[in-house]
Amino acid sequence: MTLGNGSALHMLEYLGGVRLRAGRIKTVAVGTRRVDPVSVFAHALVGGTTRSVGTISETGFMMGYGGGVDVIPRAAGAAYPFGVRGQFDWLPSRTNQAWTNRQFRISFGVVWSVRYWD
Repeated sequence: MTLGNGSALHMLEYLGGVRLRAGRIKTVAVGTRRVDPVSVFAHALVGGTTRSVGTISETGFMMGYGGGVDVIPRAAGAAYPFGVRGQFDWLPSRTNQAWTNRQFRISFGVVWSVRYWD
């Protein structure tokens, strides 16, 4: 990202945490499994952020709360199906003893789901 004065702003976020997912595998009456094409997830992440402009850099604490939807159509016989993901996150952070809570991220992308159990 380039600022108004022409200098480059570099931002790095590193987060990890817990993701809860629903709607992935359902067992039918005969004991076989089928995979739902839509999976909804929510996550709570914690980590850090580093922002730098030229030689000036600051590092701080960051959290990420959000969720999204995976849509993976199950093709007949496909062991590794591809799909799409839509995701929304709220990213509060603390740098220089001040909280910033108006950071949001909306992302879309390709999902490659490896499923060994179905």
